[in-house]
Amino acid sequence: MKKVISMILVLVLVLIFAFPALKSYGKKDSSKDSLTVGIVPGIDDVPLWIAEKENLFKNNGLDVNIMTYRNTQDRDEAFKKGYIDGIVTDMVNVALLRKDGIDVKITGITDSNYRLIAGKKGDLFILDDLKWTKTVLPKNSAEEYIFDTVMENYNIPAYSITKDYMSQVPIRVSMLKRKVSDTALLEEPSSSLAINNGGYTLLDSKNINIKLGVTAFSKKSIDEKKDSLTKFYKVYDEAVDIANKDSLSKYKHLIIKKLGYTEQIINSISLPEYRKNTLPSTEDMDKILNWMKNKYILDMELKSNDFFYQ
Repeated sequence: MKKVISMILVLVLVLIFAFPALKSYGKKDSSKDSLTVGIVPGIDDVPLWIAEKENLFKNNGLDVNIMTYRNTQDRDEAFKKGYIDGIVTDMVNVALLRKDGIDVKITGITDSNYRLIAGKKGDLFILDDLKWTKTVLPKNSAEEYIFDTVMENYNIPAYSITKDYMSQVPIRVSMLKRKVSDTALLEEPSSSLAINNGGYTLLDSKNINIKLGVTAFSKKSIDEKKDSLTKFYKVYDEAVDIANKDSLSKYKHLIIKKLGYTEQIINSISLPEYRKNTLPSTEDMDKILNWMKNKYILDMELKSNDFFYQ
């Protein structure tokens, strides 16, 4: 009976995540004093939620519509079709968008963290134990970049790891819980959910200084709404100050509502120290591009400076 209930819960989660968005794609506002930003709920969105709740955007003469999507595929599809001006994403995904011919520029950074979680009652205690194990992660993704980078740094041969590719977060968490996979690379707060299920942390990206989160806007929106973008990041910096001061204590229920997790999970999540807006380093972008070329993900010549709007 317990197995049946667990499978029903997983199926429900998969169906929920399969829906295109919590809001309709709609049409973005063409006004120069407005911006439409697409997100998939995560802890990197906390400053935006605070800015929205405290009316910081409106107080600065800016109308910001935050469109929430259940998965990155639907968010990116809306972006490609021009329904939204910008997205909260990562540098690997921006490179994939450029590969698809989308004229997109990185305009700022965001903060999240990823953790490599081992399943409960396993034999994995240190990273060296990962040889001849199975991990689950999305293909050609920020998660895979982090995993490959760590494996290389620890001299763990790629052939000694079996990768199960799965983009849907609930299935990855379930595979770890059911011991279908030995480890899973998960972004917070999904990593805290896996820990709550009995898993434990082998690696935290914040301890190895890998930061991939960015905001990115279409070149068209940048050209047409430069003043709005300036206001947007001014407000973002204000919200960062608030988030670093008391985000979890004061805005716990807001975060619970936005993320859709229980209070128990929210209490256990690891919130980052949010940084004020700047651009990622060209060195970090170069590392990502080299990794993508070596994996034959990119078949075109791209330079890191091409990705940044300055």
